[in-house]
Amino acid sequence: MIIKSVEKKAKAISAFLDKEWETANINRFGENLPWIEKEEHIVALEEERIVGYLHYAYKGGVMEIAEIIIADNRQREGIGTALLKEADRIAAKLGAHKLYVLTGMGEGAVRFYKSNGYKITGSIKNHYRNVDMVELSKLLIKEE
Repeated sequence: MIIKSVEKKAKAISAFLDKEWETANINRFGENLPWIEKEEHIVALEEERIVGYLHYAYKGGVMEIAEIIIADNRQREGIGTALLKEADRIAAKLGAHKLYVLTGMGEGAVRFYKSNGYKITGSIKNHYRNVDMVELSKLLIKEE
């Protein structure tokens, strides 16, 4: 057997993935579910200047808030909340059942996400740059 790195998905790789993921999905979920993938960048503008930014990645019914940042001199004005509300709207339109985000423990960000309906659902030690991270999630469907 030879193990090697490849730069892009060749036709043979795509065919392999289509076949094997169909089997894996049927084994795990009982059916071959569509894995819709989408990534988007959202900005908050004021007089054509960017004052806030949110980047999300959506896959398999879950939206990850990959990045959110607000201009330093514009924080605590509701811009972040407005961006999260837009992400909620898009997630619902895509049929997502959950949103989640990773952020540093002890940051004001944890309080921010909690105030927007997120709950702590996990933690990861020594993650990005060896910083302990916390996972916060928000379910869009009611738990049974």
